[in-house]
Amino acid sequence: TEAFINCTTLTSITLPKGVTTIGQSTFAGCASLEKITWSEELTTIADSAFAGCHTLSEVNIGKSVTTIGNSAFELCENLQSVSLSKNLTTLGKNAFKGCSSLKTITLPDSLTVIPEGAFSSCTALTKATLGEKVTEIGADAFENCTSLKEIEIPATTKTLGLGAFKDC
Repeated sequence: TEAFINCTTLTSITLPKGVTTIGQSTFAGCASLEKITWSEELTTIADSAFAGCHTLSEVNIGKSVTTIGNSAFELCENLQSVSLSKNLTTLGKNAFKGCSSLKTITLPDSLTVIPEGAFSSCTALTKATLGEKVTEIGADAFENCTSLKEIEIPATTKTLGLGAFKDC
């Protein structure tokens, strides 16, 4: 937890084999972070783990990751590309909120809930591909995604939260 918080000169991270969890706020505020090499055993990215990593432009989350915590990548303004694990089952509130350079997102079939604020204020987001098993889209999930042109809501979706697509 908070092991490297606000290390503003850190540009690259290689997580060694055996690392299964990145703790809360571990790399938050590492404003120069550009590259992450993931551990193959990584299963959990905790709350705010990479929040405010302004230089991070690409995230290819390992195939073993099942959980991304609340605000894990919030305010990573230069994040343009995200590849999510096909085994992802839990996405936290505001996970990618304010990632204003993110252009497209594809959510895996393993994810059933898109939580509150998950992609709020991703103002460059033009396309969101939702997994076929999504049952709920939370409040403000895609709020203020002002460039959103294409989204297909699967037939399995039963709940649209308040303001889920507000100001799109």
